[in-house]
Amino acid sequence: MRSVGATSTPGDRLGSEPALLLGWLATRLDWKTTRLGGKTRFKRPDGATVIIELGAVPKPAGVAPDSLAVVIIEAEHDGAKMTGSIERDLASGSGSGREDGTPDADVVLWRHVTAGGAPLEQRVRLSANKAAKWLERTLRRPTSDPTFDESVAFAEHIVEDGLTV
Repeated sequence: MRSVGATSTPGDRLGSEPALLLGWLATRLDWKTTRLGGKTRFKRPDGATVIIELGAVPKPAGVAPDSLAVVIIEAEHDGAKMTGSIERDLASGSGSGREDGTPDADVVLWRHVTAGGAPLEQRVRLSANKAAKWLERTLRRPTSDPTFDESVAFAEHIVEDGLTV
């Protein structure tokens, strides 16, 4: 993992969107947290430290505070390095000629780069009413979802530890 950016002010506590993403990723990869010198540290199952840079991104008008803005993941194995990123073009819906003109109809830029290989890149426009779809999916969620419960518990733990962007 390399970095996570959210629409917040430097020094703010980690918001729910980036915390839930980190919670889900950490529980899927079996990371553990420790505290050292008042800071939260992430460890892989083999004991290696996971370095995560948390950063603040300026919040455009009409975009919710603490929204997830960018995620960059770096991985290396046997000397081969891969970098993947997803970056939101926040507020790209306003003034874009769309009928709805909503500022949250944002674009996502997806990139995949491997050492020695040609980079891949794709832009995707998200739906203007994605929140309604997420709400519907959440309401129809199974009553017992161990993965979701584990991710939320991890996210609550790192937020309580006072992680800041």
